Amino acid sequence: MPHHVVEQHGKLMLIVNQSFGKHLLNSQIPLHKHSIKLDGMQALGLALCAARAQFPHCQIVVFKSDVKGAYRLIPMSPYWKPLQATKIDGRYHIDRNNSFGGGASGHLFCTFYLLVLWIAKYKQGIDDLLAYIIITAAQGLLP
Repeated sequence: MPHHVVEQHGKLMLIVNQSFGKHLLNSQIPLHKHSIKLDGMQALGLALCAARAQFPHCQIVVFKSDVKGAYRLIPMSPYWKPLQATKIDGRYHIDRNNSFGGGASGHLFCTFYLLVLWIAKYKQGIDDLLAYIIITAAQGLLP
Protein backbone atom coordinates (compact mmCIF):
# COMPACT_ATOMS: atom_id res chain seq x y z
CA MET A 1 0.00 0.00 0.00
CA PRO A 2 1.50 3.41 -0.93
CA HIS A 3 2.64 5.61 1.91
CA HIS A 4 4.03 9.13 1.99
CA VAL A 5 5.52 11.55 4.49
CA VAL A 6 3.78 14.89 5.05
CA GLU A 7 4.44 17.77 7.42
CA GLN A 8 1.69 18.50 9.91
CA HIS A 9 1.97 20.88 12.87
CA GLY A 10 5.73 21.13 12.34
CA LYS A 11 6.27 17.34 12.49
CA LEU A 12 6.76 14.74 9.79
CA MET A 13 3.96 12.18 9.69
CA LEU A 14 3.64 8.94 7.76
CA ILE A 15 0.36 8.64 5.87
CA VAL A 16 -1.09 5.76 3.89
CA ASN A 17 -2.88 6.55 0.64
CA GLN A 18 -5.69 4.01 0.12
CA SER A 19 -6.73 5.65 -3.17
CA PHE A 20 -3.36 5.43 -4.94
CA GLY A 21 -1.33 2.65 -6.51
CA LYS A 22 -1.82 -0.53 -8.47
CA HIS A 23 -4.31 -2.20 -6.07
CA LEU A 24 -6.55 0.50 -4.59
CA LEU A 25 -8.03 -0.46 -1.23
CA ASN A 26 -10.79 2.08 -1.63
CA SER A 27 -11.87 0.46 -4.92
CA GLN A 28 -12.82 -2.67 -2.94
CA ILE A 29 -15.46 -0.74 -0.96
CA PRO A 30 -18.93 -0.25 -2.49
CA LEU A 31 -19.48 3.37 -3.59
CA HIS A 32 -22.60 3.79 -1.42
CA LYS A 33 -20.34 3.25 1.64
CA HIS A 34 -18.01 6.12 0.60
CA SER A 35 -20.29 8.98 1.57
CA ILE A 36 -22.25 9.96 4.63
CA LYS A 37 -24.87 12.65 5.26
CA LEU A 38 -23.82 15.09 7.96
CA ASP A 39 -25.59 18.02 9.55
CA GLY A 40 -24.80 21.43 8.06
CA MET A 41 -24.72 24.96 9.38
CA GLN A 42 -28.37 25.37 8.38
CA ALA A 43 -29.37 22.65 10.89
CA LEU A 44 -27.37 24.42 13.60
CA GLY A 45 -29.02 27.75 12.76
CA LEU A 46 -32.51 26.21 12.85
CA ALA A 47 -31.82 24.54 16.22
CA LEU A 48 -30.56 27.83 17.68
CA CYS A 49 -33.58 29.78 16.36
CA ALA A 50 -35.98 27.16 17.76
CA ALA A 51 -34.25 27.28 21.16
CA ARG A 52 -34.40 31.09 21.19
CA ALA A 53 -38.11 31.05 20.33
CA GLN A 54 -38.89 28.47 23.02
CA PHE A 55 -36.66 29.99 25.72
CA PRO A 56 -36.32 33.72 24.92
CA HIS A 57 -34.75 34.71 28.27
CA CYS A 58 -32.22 31.88 28.63
CA GLN A 59 -28.58 32.03 27.59
CA ILE A 60 -27.80 29.61 24.76
CA VAL A 61 -24.51 27.73 24.96
CA VAL A 62 -22.93 26.11 21.90
CA PHE A 63 -20.00 23.72 22.32
CA LYS A 64 -17.94 21.40 20.19
CA SER A 65 -16.04 18.27 21.03
CA ASP A 66 -13.08 16.88 19.08
CA VAL A 67 -13.55 13.14 18.58
CA LYS A 68 -10.64 12.26 16.28
CA GLY A 69 -9.21 9.90 18.92
CA ALA A 70 -12.52 8.03 19.02
CA TYR A 71 -12.53 7.90 15.20
CA ARG A 72 -9.26 5.95 15.18
CA LEU A 73 -10.48 3.52 17.88
CA ILE A 74 -13.19 2.00 15.68
CA PRO A 75 -11.98 -1.60 15.22
CA MET A 76 -11.59 -3.00 11.74
CA SER A 77 -12.60 -6.43 10.48
CA PRO A 78 -9.89 -9.10 10.81
CA TYR A 79 -10.31 -9.66 7.06
CA TRP A 80 -9.52 -6.00 6.35
CA LYS A 81 -6.45 -5.68 8.61
CA PRO A 82 -4.03 -7.54 6.28
CA LEU A 83 -5.04 -5.19 3.48
CA GLN A 84 -3.84 -2.25 5.62
CA ALA A 85 -0.34 -3.72 5.95
CA THR A 86 2.48 -1.31 5.16
CA LYS A 87 6.01 -2.50 4.38
CA ILE A 88 8.69 -0.34 6.02
CA ASP A 89 12.37 -1.35 6.02
CA GLY A 90 11.48 -4.88 4.93
CA ARG A 91 8.97 -5.44 7.75
CA TYR A 92 5.19 -5.35 7.56
CA HIS A 93 3.21 -3.20 9.98
CA ILE A 94 -0.55 -3.54 10.36
CA ASP A 95 -2.79 -0.65 11.35
CA ARG A 96 -5.56 -2.32 13.34
CA ASN A 97 -7.69 0.82 13.66
CA ASN A 98 -9.93 2.95 11.48
CA SER A 99 -7.93 5.24 9.18
CA PHE A 100 -8.90 8.70 7.95
CA GLY A 101 -8.24 7.82 4.30
CA GLY A 102 -10.39 4.71 4.03
CA GLY A 103 -13.40 4.91 1.76
CA ALA A 104 -15.71 3.42 4.39
CA SER A 105 -13.99 4.97 7.43
CA GLY A 106 -16.52 7.76 7.83
CA HIS A 107 -19.41 5.34 7.37
CA LEU A 108 -18.03 3.02 10.09
CA PHE A 109 -17.49 5.89 12.51
CA CYS A 110 -20.93 7.38 11.88
CA THR A 111 -22.61 4.01 12.47
CA PHE A 112 -21.05 3.93 15.94
CA TYR A 113 -21.54 7.63 16.55
CA LEU A 114 -25.24 7.56 15.67
CA LEU A 115 -25.68 5.02 18.46
CA VAL A 116 -23.98 7.46 20.87
CA LEU A 117 -26.26 10.29 19.68
CA TRP A 118 -29.34 8.06 20.02
CA ILE A 119 -28.39 7.24 23.64
CA ALA A 120 -27.80 10.93 24.38
CA LYS A 121 -31.17 11.92 22.94
CA TYR A 122 -33.50 9.10 23.96
CA LYS A 123 -31.90 7.87 27.18
CA GLN A 124 -30.40 11.12 28.52
CA GLY A 125 -32.91 13.60 27.08
CA ILE A 126 -30.37 15.84 25.32
CA ASP A 127 -32.08 17.58 22.40
CA ASP A 128 -30.62 19.26 19.31
CA LEU A 129 -27.43 17.23 19.03
CA LEU A 130 -25.89 17.76 15.60
CA ALA A 131 -23.26 15.53 13.99
CA TYR A 132 -20.35 16.96 12.03
CA ILE A 133 -17.28 15.08 10.91
CA ILE A 134 -14.53 15.11 13.56
CA ILE A 135 -16.53 17.37 15.88
CA THR A 136 -19.80 17.29 17.71
CA ALA A 137 -21.74 20.46 18.32
CA ALA A 138 -24.69 20.90 20.61
CA GLN A 139 -26.55 23.76 22.11
CA GLY A 140 -27.79 23.94 25.67
CA LEU A 141 -29.64 26.44 27.79
CA LEU A 142 -28.49 28.18 30.95
CA PRO A 143 -31.17 29.70 33.22
